[in-house]
Amino acid sequence: MENISAATSTLSSTSNSPTHAPSALGASWSELPEQPAAQNAVPFWRSLHYFNFYRIGVACLLLLVDNLLPEHNPLGALRPTLFTLACVLYLLFGAGLMVTIYSRWPRFEIQVTGQVMAD
Repeated sequence: MENISAATSTLSSTSNSPTHAPSALGASWSELPEQPAAQNAVPFWRSLHYFNFYRIGVACLLLLVDNLLPEHNPLGALRPTLFTLACVLYLLFGAGLMVTIYSRWPRFEIQVTGQVMAD
């Protein structure tokens, strides 16, 4: 019973402070870095770069199939103009993201969140 009351008092004393979060490891929010160190950030940006190449490749492949096999393409059968427009916009979206990835602005977390929501 003493352990429960001690744990409860510890949680209540640390949860009132905005810089502390209750955790099993005892880490506080102020101890966490805002961004990873430069040497650790390179793999994150590289993976985002590869994912964007994949996005551009998919858009190019869909445009290629749409143009080479227009009569046998089930993807844009109902509205071919809308399908082509969506593919072109997706390709332009990927090309525009290349600029933000190379400039590393905005921050990595914001770019990943925005790209996932857009996809």
